[in-house]
Amino acid sequence: MSFKRIILFVFLIQASVSAVFAQKAVKKLNKIITPEMVYKDMMYLASDELKGRKTGERGNELAAEYIAKEFKSAGVKTVPGMKDYFQQVPFIKFNAIDKGSIHFENHDYKNKADMLVMDGSPIPGKSEEAVYINFGMDEDYSGVDVKGKYALAQSGLPNGGGPQEIFAAMSEKKKWAKEHGAIGLIEIYSLNIPWNLFKNYFSKERLELADGPVNEVGIFHAYLQFPSGQSKPNFEIGKAYPLTAESPSIVNKPVNAVNVIGMIPGKDKMLRDQYVLLTAHFDHIGVNAGHPVGNDTIWNGARDNAWGVVSLLASARYYAKYPPARSILIAAVNGEEIGLLGSKYLADHPVIPWNKVIFDLNSDGAGYSDTTIVSIIGLNRVGTAEEMNEACKIFDLNTFADPAPEQGLFDRSDNVNFAKLGIPAPTFSAGFKTFDAEIGKYYHQAIDNPDNISYGYLHRFTKAFVYAGYLIANMKNAPRWISGDKYEGAGKGLYGY
Repeated sequence: MSFKRIILFVFLIQASVSAVFAQKAVKKLNKIITPEMVYKDMMYLASDELKGRKTGERGNELAAEYIAKEFKSAGVKTVPGMKDYFQQVPFIKFNAIDKGSIHFENHDYKNKADMLVMDGSPIPGKSEEAVYINFGMDEDYSGVDVKGKYALAQSGLPNGGGPQEIFAAMSEKKKWAKEHGAIGLIEIYSLNIPWNLFKNYFSKERLELADGPVNEVGIFHAYLQFPSGQSKPNFEIGKAYPLTAESPSIVNKPVNAVNVIGMIPGKDKMLRDQYVLLTAHFDHIGVNAGHPVGNDTIWNGARDNAWGVVSLLASARYYAKYPPARSILIAAVNGEEIGLLGSKYLADHPVIPWNKVIFDLNSDGAGYSDTTIVSIIGLNRVGTAEEMNEACKIFDLNTFADPAPEQGLFDRSDNVNFAKLGIPAPTFSAGFKTFDAEIGKYYHQAIDNPDNISYGYLHRFTKAFVYAGYLIANMKNAPRWISGDKYEGAGKGLYGY
């Protein structure tokens, strides 16, 4: 037999073995992940009973309890060191105030008009100095004295960043101002988000992660929107400017919330100390009486993101019965809709060392407009395109890489908090190629309820997600970021390659 024929023969044998393996896997998946089970999970998680699963409210707690109950029923184990499936995530609820004013640069700013008070103890209306410190990042305070003065900064981040990154940085900037001795942080508004949208959103009660005792009042924090048509002065870094502020205290209180986390040991003794992380956020945005559809004011969040949680629960049931080589860590995370906060807390407070987690497969999305595809954000960046393509193909689904690139979606879901650590972390989303009218019809709308779901498509999508995780957890070598990726350096630092 010629060398070429030997190669062809070996290839055919390998292909045949692979096909048999896939057929067996499909039979197991079909047995465990039934249409009835997928339907049951969706109908409960996106039901009116849960009132839109808003973080800090009872419906969110009910969703967490349901996920934990299903983990236990499936045989998912608690993570060593955790007493149960719940990771407590400390939030502070801020209640908006109406009054407040700042006199600065010959202009009087009024709260909820061209100024917005975000936090702080009472300010008596005394004239103080405000020192300009660029963007207010930790390094911006080097060589600048702000003790007993206001820190005056540009809003946002030096490198731009998406809305979620900017919102997440707010508490960090406030913390740095406090650590450097400032009596308050005042940010000059210059974000790409229209001022009225920003102001209206943050004029309501909101949640932030607690970075200290919840009953401690934070330092004064406000935004200024310069008068229309007036150019912003060219402030000099380190220079002090006179400023007078007056404001009542912001009232805050603690809010209980959790991430739901479990694990399944791998079956390979050599690889079970490595983990594949599966994530999906289970919160949504609650009840919105101001934007009803008919009499419906509950924003159920069927697509965003009961859909992803259905895949997590299916994974729990399948892997508990058929564990892959590596161990599985499953995390249903909270607070995605308010700045990816539950996954940020988990990233900052690991339940196992992150260098043992080789991959994160996240499931999230705005909805779908194409039931023939799975949209995978980061498909060709994380070293597992072959496995994810195969998992989708076996259920008659094609893959579409990085839809709506102008939206920067990779950095807008929970996967990014793990990518920043260095963990390869794509997002497995329901099928769409762009934010078209079909996506907008349901995205963050009351109409996104379980009656409007294609359950046949959800069933195939769920099995593809589970099988993708299974193939990745069985890879011979751990996946890596592609060369030159923005997170490759973090990966090298985390894993030491």
